[in-house]
Amino acid sequence: MRTLSPLSAALMASASTLALPALAGVAAQVDVITVTATKRAESIQDVPIAVTALSTAQLEDSGVQDVKDLINIAPGLMVTSTASEFVTTARIRGIGTVGDNPGLESSVGIFVDGVFRSRNGVGFGDLGELDRVEILRGPQGTLFGKNTSAGVIGVITKKPSFDHGAGAELTLGNFGLWRAAGYVTGGNAAKTAAFRLFAAKAERNGYMDIETGEGPRDYSESYDSDYHTLRGQALFTPNDDVEIRLIADYTRRDEDCCGAVQTFTGATTNGYLELVNAGLPAKRNTPDPDAWVGYANRTSAQQLEDWGLSGQIDWQTEAGAFTSITAFRNFETNIGQDLDFTTADIFYRPADENANDFENFSQEFRLAGTADGVEWLVGAYYGTEDLVRDDALRMGSDYGAYLNLLVSGSTTPSTTYLSDAINATSVGHLYSDDIFPLGSGTTGDEYHQDATTMALFTHNTVRIAADTDVTVGLRWTREEKELGATFNTDGGSGCGFFVDPNPSLGGQTGNEATAGVLASRQGTYCLYWVDPRYNDVVYDAKRSDEQLSGTIKVSQQLADNTLGYASYARGFKAGGFNLDRSAAVRDGLAQDTAFAPEIIDALELGLKSELADGQVRLNATAFYQSIDDFQLNTFTGISFIVANVEEATSQGLELDLAYAPAQIDGLSVSGGAAYIDAQYGDDISNAGLAGKTMTLSPDVMANLGVTYKTPLGAGWTGRFHVEGRYVSTYNTGSDLDVEKDQDGFGLLNARIGLHCPKDVLTVELWGKNLTDETYQQVAFDAPLQSGGYNAFLGAPRTYGVSVKADF
Repeated sequence: MRTLSPLSAALMASASTLALPALAGVAAQVDVITVTATKRAESIQDVPIAVTALSTAQLEDSGVQDVKDLINIAPGLMVTSTASEFVTTARIRGIGTVGDNPGLESSVGIFVDGVFRSRNGVGFGDLGELDRVEILRGPQGTLFGKNTSAGVIGVITKKPSFDHGAGAELTLGNFGLWRAAGYVTGGNAAKTAAFRLFAAKAERNGYMDIETGEGPRDYSESYDSDYHTLRGQALFTPNDDVEIRLIADYTRRDEDCCGAVQTFTGATTNGYLELVNAGLPAKRNTPDPDAWVGYANRTSAQQLEDWGLSGQIDWQTEAGAFTSITAFRNFETNIGQDLDFTTADIFYRPADENANDFENFSQEFRLAGTADGVEWLVGAYYGTEDLVRDDALRMGSDYGAYLNLLVSGSTTPSTTYLSDAINATSVGHLYSDDIFPLGSGTTGDEYHQDATTMALFTHNTVRIAADTDVTVGLRWTREEKELGATFNTDGGSGCGFFVDPNPSLGGQTGNEATAGVLASRQGTYCLYWVDPRYNDVVYDAKRSDEQLSGTIKVSQQLADNTLGYASYARGFKAGGFNLDRSAAVRDGLAQDTAFAPEIIDALELGLKSELADGQVRLNATAFYQSIDDFQLNTFTGISFIVANVEEATSQGLELDLAYAPAQIDGLSVSGGAAYIDAQYGDDISNAGLAGKTMTLSPDVMANLGVTYKTPLGAGWTGRFHVEGRYVSTYNTGSDLDVEKDQDGFGLLNARIGLHCPKDVLTVELWGKNLTDETYQQVAFDAPLQSGGYNAFLGAPRTYGVSVKADF
């Protein structure tokens, strides 16, 4: 009898608490899932990585069309959006941060067909026909060209087929939803060339009603949808050793997103807004998220354009399997924002002057093989990113009057601080309306950042015994960034206004007392967006980060269909620059806006098992992660600034489950759960965060899906699917204000399908968030409002019908 190693004993003890009784003589029912997480096609049960693999059937049952939909079926994953769909951020094991600052890369990398998407928001959108999705938790830098510090979402789309086929789908739903999609595929008789073409077009009215006040916004909804997407592929297999896959895709979105609701109104905020709006209460923000009503007099229109080209060559040579992936991607946004989220015309960003443009080129080479019991892989990666950001933040007609009210600290007319625009009988005021003319402010800042990534990596597995493997991976990464910025301001004369300029109304020019009072208010009058000291400042900066990271794993076959493993991995995400003028200049002098790299050291203890004669697949992972210099993107009330938090930890337990009982043909159950304790360190410089749970990190996240497929006669079948997601209480704000807490809640989705013989025609009824749960994605301080809070909400209840045809 073989003696168990300490690792074996620990994992077998864990297995004994999880195992279900075997059913003698029952054949295996759970589908075998093949993944390419290690860059080789392997069963998910043989891979010593914490990975959730989602099949085509699971993705279709859940109605997954974009990355955000994955939260319904992937335990431990959190995906949120804020001011636009571009600002979409994924978190794994509680690690991630709001992406409103375009200079910040995500801790979770999104790869579509092997190509890295430089920001999570670039991965948002209709992903088209999906073959599978693999979600890898923890650092993965020794297997992927681009480094990822917290995890990977790998999207694999359907390849061209040599068999000819075509299909179409039409979906109709509430909020005026319609979506039409179709595909065609086929190849030559010799099976050496094939193609696939997919296209989709969708429109939907907005979820949210918008009170527009006196405008100029003329559109009273937000969260609408209007996009089209195209994806073309060519596949060449000139011989058995070579496969070439070429992909071109294009997506365009012209939508309005995203309105925010008021969640809490401070004691004085409503008074300010009423006075600015001539006392009209209908223009006040009402803290009633369930009503789905937002307030904005300026547009929040967004235009997003994303396109790319990629080519992958897989060549089986005598030296090993060679892979080359070459890609070019371009992503452009133009996004308008009503920055005060009220019907008062305080300040805003025009859609045609607020833009981001990303151009990315990447080249990855890999060579993998097996020799003398060693499975080896070596790779190299080179990538460039050319990022241009245009930023304009302009003053509305109410800015001067509203700022006067904030300075006064009162909602009643004051002879000292209120402008004549509010109280015509005032005998004194701070400044007149024309000091901040309409349209003044930041009139055209431009940031140009060039980034280069170079990496070498290797991942190797050695069989040291009949049932034991050791994996060692190393990665060397060097990232260089160069930033140049120019600033343009038309701030009026507000920054230079220190004393009352109008003695005829009772002011005393030159009076020392008056001058002292006004000078003390200068910081409020001269906020960064109207400060002319930013003009003519040359801002140039460079930085380079270099890091050696890697992994070591020990895996052991503990018993038939049971694998245990222990691993250590280091993840690395390079530092960067804040692309925001509030961090770039102080008192007319350029400042260092850089933030340091983020490094994660992760320990895992995992168990993968098939139980009950293959009817149950149960995988469990215990993990501990230590994060140094976590890159936290914080909303200061006027801008988003990335700063490093010296230390944080994330630890917990994850479970993945699949169950297909032999006694009930056609029934399958899948799901998972994660317990996560993610906290900032006790001894960090930000005392407000010390020892507290990290943002958007619930203690518990759980998913469960049940599918039942049954014959109905004459070749027809019915398919019934229901799924639920539960998250416990968490805080949605980067500063962890208690007003930004989200209570625990659950979501329920369902889909009922009627399939004709051979699935030529399918009719499905579906619904998401069937209980119409109202919940916050991200809450934030209402800009320039005393004690006010707003929030971006998750989608309300949606439902509809889809008709699919395949030929």
